[in-house]
Amino acid sequence: MNLDESWPFPKLCWYCSTADALRDKIIPLFEKLALPGTMESSKDGKTFTAKMTFPKYDWTISFKTYEQEPSTFESADVGLLILGF
Repeated sequence: MNLDESWPFPKLCWYCSTADALRDKIIPLFEKLALPGTMESSKDGKTFTAKMTFPKYDWTISFKTYEQEPSTFESADVGLLILGF
């Protein structure tokens, strides 16, 4: 199964890791790999990118840390979950 139009789940990905790993490794990698002009990002009040959207593909990646309140993980329709350690 690929992540294009045939993806049958919500096109929301949560990438969960430590704040340091997200800031120093994961987010820069996603920024480097994104095709120019296909990605928009926002910090949503955090010190690092909290969300990337790919409008052309209708995908959103939200970056979450393990230190966040459990309530931030509740009641969401998430189609892909990545746990980084």
